[in-house]
Amino acid sequence: MTNEKLLSLKAAAEYLGVPESRLKELTEYGIIPAYRIAGIYLRFKKSQLLKFKDKMQLLQAQYSKYQQIRSSNTEESNYSLGDK
Repeated sequence: MTNEKLLSLKAAAEYLGVPESRLKELTEYGIIPAYRIAGIYLRFKKSQLLKFKDKMQLLQAQYSKYQQIRSSNTEESNYSLGDK
């Protein structure tokens, strides 16, 4: 078992590039695991944040590709309507 250093809420939010309030929400919904220290302070494993960040980047790339396909299909549809 490795002793991974835990990040504070502020450090984790900065690492992910999100506001602290958003990170708290993601934690409350169980999307990102967090650990409570003394029942008060939230702490995060960087390795778990990295997994989340990778998933979000993949989803963003897929969504961007979807938008491009959708946009090109709309343009083709508009072009064919103009031909009639």
